[in-house]
Amino acid sequence: MSDTDSTIRIRPAPARSGARPLLIGVAAILAAAAGGGTAWWLLRPAPPAPGLAVPAVPLPMPETQRPTEAVPPPPSLLPTALPRPPGPALEAATPRRGFREILAQQVDQPMLVRLAENPRVFVADFPTLAAQAAALNRVAALIEKAHAPRDRVLTEAEFGRLIAAGGQAADEYYMGHNYRGEDLARFFALLTRQGLPRRPEEARVEAWLAEMRRQVPDGEVALITIPRAGGPVDAAAREAILRHEIAHGFYFVDPLFAGYVRRSWAERFPPAAREAFRRFLAAEGYDVTIEDLVVNESMAYLLFTPDPRFFSPAMVGLDEDAVEALRALLRPGVPEALQPLMVPPPAVVPAAR
Repeated sequence: MSDTDSTIRIRPAPARSGARPLLIGVAAILAAAAGGGTAWWLLRPAPPAPGLAVPAVPLPMPETQRPTEAVPPPPSLLPTALPRPPGPALEAATPRRGFREILAQQVDQPMLVRLAENPRVFVADFPTLAAQAAALNRVAALIEKAHAPRDRVLTEAEFGRLIAAGGQAADEYYMGHNYRGEDLARFFALLTRQGLPRRPEEARVEAWLAEMRRQVPDGEVALITIPRAGGPVDAAAREAILRHEIAHGFYFVDPLFAGYVRRSWAERFPPAAREAFRRFLAAEGYDVTIEDLVVNESMAYLLFTPDPRFFSPAMVGLDEDAVEALRALLRPGVPEALQPLMVPPPAVVPAAR
């Protein structure tokens, strides 16, 4: 099974009878170091103890110590390569556009573009949340959602029951999606094996995948998605979704970046901080038994989700200084082309003289 994820969403606050938030401050991170070692609901963080400073951030790993490749994910259940249709490459059919150009798009029909900052990442822009959901919700259920099987695609009736049990609208199952090419290939191979019909919107994604493979015949590709602004997705939300999803796209196709994030998570994040993010992601409906999913989502929320409606320290029970210390651990490994989309570090205020 492949470790991947689809992401960011907004949903109403669930009822939490008697739930107590996990609160982790700077002191917890200091203690861990000494030992060697998207939702609207908010948890109120405990105020940091007076006089505590932000913990010292370890220096970036020297180039000779940086991982040369990502930890390989578990093998997929099925072969991932799709047959490539004959004919010339369709490079001209998929325009390259940068982050700001994509944000400015106002599509009336689903449109595929190639990310200028990393051409292995393809961006599907949808005119509505409903169109996006019809195309990719069943992929999300297979790849990463809790309470759904990892070894087969849900039938339409089964998926309807899953949505009803979760008490949310299908259109807002996710506000944006992201997948490795191999995960999409596995989804379509399973549909074929199970004899299940493709939705028209899913058939379009399958055609996109074939085009992506023609244009990038070697190595991994990624598909990320965003909806057009409208309804619950205002302009600021659209930008936050795109930043978040682009981070996932880079993680999928850049082994050095993915390896750095995984190593930082495993070796430098305090155990209490890792557990805080697991709880946050579990509440969002992710299958947190998939370690690579947890690592990838934690990175994207920490570094590339500036909108407090989608992520804030309070949502994971952390204080501001603790979150900034975690961000500082990850920033040195971010590729240059991705750095402009990061949450900036806090401004340094000159001391009074």
